[in-house]
Amino acid sequence: MLHTLTERQVSDQMDHYVGPDWEQRVDNLVAAREAQLEVTTEPAHGAFAQDDIAFDFWCGARRIDEGASAAGYYRTVVRDDGQDEVQFRPLVSRLRHDEAELLAKLLHSEIGGDFVQMRQLADGINEMKHEERESFFADVRRLDFSPSARERTLDLDIEL
Repeated sequence: MLHTLTERQVSDQMDHYVGPDWEQRVDNLVAAREAQLEVTTEPAHGAFAQDDIAFDFWCGARRIDEGASAAGYYRTVVRDDGQDEVQFRPLVSRLRHDEAELLAKLLHSEIGGDFVQMRQLADGINEMKHEERESFFADVRRLDFSPSARERTLDLDIEL
């Protein structure tokens, strides 16, 4: 009975303070995060190793809420129970959704798997003033992130 009462009370409070569509909004947020997590099904974008710490990472974006996202990296950590868990670590926050996605693509394409370089690039963006960020993202929007076509070659290595 306590569980039912608590559930009803929380639902009523969420309806009152967040809005009657709060469940749909939460579902949309969860769906967006699951789609963004798909990047971890690709081969890792890079690896970090220093002292006793080593992990693979994927550059990506993560939706924070309905109006803001962050760009950063995903990594796998081992929980206390021995199971792997993928976690997101933000590097640049308070971005519009499209900016976070663009920045994640830029990080992946420009760092060559170098974790330190990724952190330096993110630190530089964090130090930008608002106008500088606007100009930066205007330039990034003009970049082509589509995979480049392989060069065709006529060289054949055939053993006779």
